[in-house]
Amino acid sequence: MKNATKKNSVTIKQIVDTAILIALAIVLKFISDLIPFLNYFEGGTIDLAMLPILLIGFRNGPKYGFIGATLYWLLAWAIGGFKIYSQMVFLEILLDRFVPYSIGYGIAGLFYKKRDNRLSISLVIVLCALIRLLSHTISGVIIWYTWTGYSEFMTSLWTSFIYNVSYVGLTCALALILFNSLKTVLYYKAPLSIQKKDIQLEY
Repeated sequence: MKNATKKNSVTIKQIVDTAILIALAIVLKFISDLIPFLNYFEGGTIDLAMLPILLIGFRNGPKYGFIGATLYWLLAWAIGGFKIYSQMVFLEILLDRFVPYSIGYGIAGLFYKKRDNRLSISLVIVLCALIRLLSHTISGVIIWYTWTGYSEFMTSLWTSFIYNVSYVGLTCALALILFNSLKTVLYYKAPLSIQKKDIQLEY
């Protein structure tokens, strides 16, 4: 009974923690949208929300990482934080929302046991950014080459890559700087941080 009570307590903490980080990420997303030099034409943004979304997985594990990342982009889209730029709606949602965020950011939770290793987590942040970059690049090629016939395939590929790497790369760099600067605060001093001994009860 005592272990069950503790397990339920940890689950509630993780749910609340996830909700708070999603809310923080959405606020940071809209702050990013309000700063002109962080925004590119056609939707690219140097995004301040990356680290809070990754922290959901790092702090609470894979289940909350994938759910939190998915809820983030769905809620942001619902309240106007994301826009659809083409008539290829399904592919745009798949390649510009689901894969970059649900998969790309969600996989951070698979590495939550490594969260105390600064180098490992830094590499995971880069991996998440690379998945997002790949998906956005493919999306750009499909939309601007297949749909619009804007230019030759290789030109579309390089244009899409250069466009996307410019803001995804800076977003990743910003997340790395914040993580390595605030690691102790983010993991051990946040009011709702999950302690190691509690996490072991759940996983």
